[in-house]
This record gives sequence, structure tokens and C-alpha cells, in this order.
Amino acid sequence: MRSAWDDDRYAPEADAAERQAAAAPRGKLARGLARKLLQQRSVRGPIVDVRALIEVERLTYVEVAVDSRLSGQLVYASREVIVNTKNRSAVRQRFSAAHELGHWVLRHYERETLPDDTLGFDGEYGDPEAVQPRSAIEREANMFAAELQVTEAWLRELRQPIKPGTLDVLARDFGVSRETMLLQLMEYKLL
Repeated sequence: MRSAWDDDRYAPEADAAERQAAAAPRGKLARGLARKLLQQRSVRGPIVDVRALIEVERLTYVEVAVDSRLSGQLVYASREVIVNTKNRSAVRQRFSAAHELGHWVLRHYERETLPDDTLGFDGEYGDPEAVQPRSAIEREANMFAAELQVTEAWLRELRQPIKPGTLDVLARDFGVSRETMLLQLMEYKLL
């Protein structure tokens, strides 16, 4: 139900910077909720069993193998997290599952419309040119997924600075993509 406040006639004028800030992802919230979930479920370190976290949240994990750019989807009405396994690495599947769990925890399903894109840090699967999701909601879910799998506290336990050649080892040890590890290390200024 729309209120008078939803009517554009009552909306204050906003410049481009204000509109961009309003549309920006709630990064701190997404990362904080990921850390909170890890703490609540007593997850002490990598590799995070994302599927178990999905099931603890009383969601059903569903694997499909279909020719599609779709990597994952949250079907909130039936409480299902669907992950496409066809030609996707285990690392990609885990990120997709964590991303969809992020949509659930961040309560994106309460919004009237959700974007169709389910993009990871490397864009649409198989499209290296598309490096950023198109919506704030997708960026929030990506931040949640990255933090869930490579949380700041676990990174801080590493000896600093990160030495050259260590990125691939860390990605393997955390069970994430090289890109996810790199972005998390950059986020916490550990490179």
C-alpha cells in the first residue's frame, strides 16, 4: 500500500549524488549480518559449509543443472535456494548459494520487485566483460557472500602483509575464487 510519502509530489528534490547514495548498497549491514550469522552458528573458520547454513535458516537447497546464465536464485515463497551446477565449479556454486542466502538474510524478498540478475564478482557467468552487478541489491548480496566465506576476523589472523603468490593459496584454503579473496583482502587493506 502506497502512502502519501511515496507520491513523487511529496518527495524532496535530490541531486545525482544523493540519488546515487540512496541507491548504494548497505555494505556495512550486509557484512555485519554475515558475521552475525557465522557467530550465531558457531562457525570458527574456513571452509564455510554454506549449504548447512542455508538449511539451518530453514531454507531448502536445490541443485539444478541447466543451460542458463542463471547461477542461483532465491524462491522466497517456497523458501528455496536454487543453485545451477552445470559447468560451474564448486567454488562458484558455493558463492552463488551464499549470495542467495544473502538475499534471504537481508530480506530483499520484501521489496516489491527484485532484479533478475544473479551476478557474482566476475559478472554474468561466462561473461568476463560484465564485472559489476547492475543493482544495489545484487551488490549487497555479493558483499554478504564474500564476508560469509572470507570474514575479516579470519583474514586478520593471517600474517601481514600478504606475500606475492599467496593469493591462490588463500583462495584454495578458504574455498573461494581468486577474485573473492582479492576483493576481501583489498576491502580490509591487507595487500
